[in-house]
Amino acid sequence: MLCPNCQNEILPHEKFCTRCGMPIRRESAAAKRFKALCKAVLYVLVFLIVQSVVSGAYSAALTVQTMLNNGGIFDESDMEAILENVMANLSLITLISAVLTILVLALLFALRRKNLFTEASIRPVPISTLLICAAMGTAFNIVISITIGFLPLPESWLLGLEEQYSYLGEGSSLILEILSTVVLTGFVEEVVFRGLVDSRLKRAFPKGIVILISCILFGVCHGTPIAILYAAVVGILFSLLTWRYDSILPSVTAHMFFNLTSFWLVSENDILLLGLYFISIAVMIVTLYVLFRKPAAANNDNQ
Repeated sequence: MLCPNCQNEILPHEKFCTRCGMPIRRESAAAKRFKALCKAVLYVLVFLIVQSVVSGAYSAALTVQTMLNNGGIFDESDMEAILENVMANLSLITLISAVLTILVLALLFALRRKNLFTEASIRPVPISTLLICAAMGTAFNIVISITIGFLPLPESWLLGLEEQYSYLGEGSSLILEILSTVVLTGFVEEVVFRGLVDSRLKRAFPKGIVILISCILFGVCHGTPIAILYAAVVGILFSLLTWRYDSILPSVTAHMFFNLTSFWLVSENDILLLGLYFISIAVMIVTLYVLFRKPAAANNDNQ
């Protein structure tokens, strides 16, 4: 465990911190697990609440404006117009939510005299590793997206997934969409789920349980059944990357390029898609082998 005052490593038999002298009160295993789980859920709730507040405030502002323009009258057609407006500006809403999430989390840690980036395991990683993660994230999206088309899934699930991401590439500003959906979403979700959730859970749970809880939380935050399933699978890989390199930068990079791939992976040519599918499987195998082949590779690269 770590000293709550100076973050010094405390050995199991020590009753005082050897650095600052603070008395150490040891919690039971059950209390540690409960505390870690509560913290993990709290960070996810902050993430979800900020998103809900921003989208709710935007919708409320549109509703008030519509009622003022219509002399206080508000009908079903006005509601449909507001929903269309929200979907058309979803990238802007996502961008604002991401920025506010980081600011709220930074404020929470600042009040506790801690640094968000340090707490979220944002540590330097070799550029070569990040480039490999970018290739892996791109290939992973292609493999998952095409594999979904092969599976005998309910049509309602497929329609739900298509509707959920129908806004990609349809907005007025592609740069805004990439900035919000790729850069900020990839960064913020990794800070929350791999940086904060995983790091808190691993203080009380073994690695396998941490990754399981983390991927479930990550999955359920993605809405539709298919999105929940593939987000959970992707979450497992991102957590493994974070454990492997003791930094969220590899998972951030993979996440960003995973999201970026959704903007251009559109084709009606089945032969082209099939060729891309097998190439991506090969890229995934090679990149995963390189990323995970040596447990001490990250430390050696940084020395």
